[in-house]
Amino acid sequence: MRPPHPEWKRELFLSSVELGFPALFAARIAGVGGTTPYWWARVDPEFRERFRHAWEVGREIRDRRRWAGHPFRGCRPPTGKGHGGVPRYRR
Repeated sequence: MRPPHPEWKRELFLSSVELGFPALFAARIAGVGGTTPYWWARVDPEFRERFRHAWEVGREIRDRRRWAGHPFRGCRPPTGKGHGGVPRYRR
């Protein structure tokens, strides 16, 4: 069995997820392995519910961050005609 992690690492992980970080990045911020939070969620039902809640809170921020880096953001999608076969979103 793995040694228990301090409670502050769990709290840091959950607050990072609420701020919109993906679970792997939040785990690295908390200083634990990438699969450790999932192990915590499997063995601790209270942590599992808190993780689900934090994930829902951070969903909008993650979606906004994902859309900010999308290649079609702010550009018109190609129509397929009138531009010589070159997509209009190309710069």
